[in-house]
Amino acid sequence: MRQKHINLTAYDDCELKEFYDTPEKLDEYRRHLFLKTEGQKEFISKLFSGKFTMLEACSGNSRLLYSLAPYLIHGVGVEISKPRYEFAEAWKKALAIHNITNINSDIMKYESRGECDLVAIMTNAFMYFEPIDRTYPLKLLKRCNTWLRPSGKLIMELRDYGSILNSAKCNGNKATVEITFPKADPFVGTKTTYKWDAENKYLDLNEVFTGRAYGAQYDRHEILRVYNLNEIKELLGQAGFKKCSVYKNTVAPEPSEDKIIVIAEK
Repeated sequence: MRQKHINLTAYDDCELKEFYDTPEKLDEYRRHLFLKTEGQKEFISKLFSGKFTMLEACSGNSRLLYSLAPYLIHGVGVEISKPRYEFAEAWKKALAIHNITNINSDIMKYESRGECDLVAIMTNAFMYFEPIDRTYPLKLLKRCNTWLRPSGKLIMELRDYGSILNSAKCNGNKATVEITFPKADPFVGTKTTYKWDAENKYLDLNEVFTGRAYGAQYDRHEILRVYNLNEIKELLGQAGFKKCSVYKNTVAPEPSEDKIIVIAEK
């Protein structure tokens, strides 16, 4: 049996119960997630004049969908990681939200047609697909097109990793970055080692997270395809999208100089 690509399992252990040693810590973390999502919520909620329907690919813990719930007729989150899906379901129950459906599935196998006003692929999720299968990015965008109504929109959030790549190129295509997280996060911080594959435009990330509870540690390995805007626009055109708008550094409270928001229309 072929082993699963690391990108398909990278997030399986990021929200395990042992990282939250009290219910209060879990509640604090959930509030922290909403704070992280505030900028995305404000930006997306203004894309439509009234309530809308939404599908989020690779929805993780569904923080974006729950933040947007007051603006949604209905939302669907499709997440391949079972632990993250279970975290999202437990959180939905605690919030008593009834207009969001979480689905534990591979987004490449999800079936729908012409039902959504908005499809979202956020937090660099699109960048995970090509290292799994080089045909996936275009296939996914074509599928997004079929999930949207004629007036629908696709929103993608990516990073160009400019500062990381500049550092790596000066140091044998390697870079290391350490980050300290807010107190509400279950992890003290992370140390990430980056390796840049210039030929394939792949950024290999090895991340070590140090937990606050019982000295827990979580390691994550993932490979991202770094795109430039011309590549994204070309893929969108091939997938049948007619219009593309680009925004940079727009989603406070976590703005980033290398963060890019792309909105495509049919």
